[in-house]
Amino acid sequence: MSVQGAYTRDTVPENPSLAGARVTFWRVLRSEWRKLWSLRSATILLLSGAVVMVLFSAGVSFAIGSQAGEYEVKAPWFLVAQMGGLGLQIGALLVAANAVVQLAGEYTTHTAVSSYSAVPRRGLVYGAKVLLHAVLGFVFGTAMYALASLVSALVFNLTGMGSQSDGRMLNEALISGLYVMVIVCMALGLGALMRNTTGAVVTVAVFVYVISNVLVGLAFMGNKFVGWISNHLPTAAVDALRPSASLLSGATTEDIEAAGMTAVDRLATWDVWLTIGFWVIVPLVLGYVATVRRAVR
Repeated sequence: MSVQGAYTRDTVPENPSLAGARVTFWRVLRSEWRKLWSLRSATILLLSGAVVMVLFSAGVSFAIGSQAGEYEVKAPWFLVAQMGGLGLQIGALLVAANAVVQLAGEYTTHTAVSSYSAVPRRGLVYGAKVLLHAVLGFVFGTAMYALASLVSALVFNLTGMGSQSDGRMLNEALISGLYVMVIVCMALGLGALMRNTTGAVVTVAVFVYVISNVLVGLAFMGNKFVGWISNHLPTAAVDALRPSASLLSGATTEDIEAAGMTAVDRLATWDVWLTIGFWVIVPLVLGYVATVRRAVR
């Protein structure tokens, strides 16, 4: 068999070559880092996510501040926190799309064959991609939430309403980074499983945003089983960790309903972390199995 024939087979050899045996995880990670910024789509998607979050925060804050500024009431810190997270779901989806393009795009363009020929241990490549994009998602989510919250506070001040600050805003920013990381990990697992960029991104979007909102609506109608399911979806589980969510923990059902909201049972802390771990680990493990065992074409 010729060397060319060995690289054009349906499967890439699993046994490391002499070159592959010298490949380390950190070398693969550096290679993935360079590969990430070699694509223009990475810059476009990340910048788009940042712009969306800032515009959502600024627009809604301006609308609220313009109406409430004349009453000389400062915006409480948890209102600023909510404004900072208005565009977080869209921003997370754009960051996840960038991760999927980097992973599933290699199968679409058939560059995965050369990648796994250079690094026959496919788990190294998969692990490097997961670590790189998970950390990038956490950093992006934290930084962009902090920026959007700062813009919101500035807009409230410009409209004459003013705003309050609180140390708990830092926790809100870190939890926002955690949320983006969870969505990115889900998308990476689905991308490795489906090997299709569009399919993975659409699946995450439909599941996290469409199905979640439908279940939340049904839960507000009094269905406890549906409420239990909606509380164990990624968005609800991460939101349960937010300091602003604990503000309602001491309120009675009558107080919450009088404020125009619906009382929903909150998860215990251990249940929250177990739920988050499930939505991160299960997709990644399935993606790893698909990456290692399935043929590369």
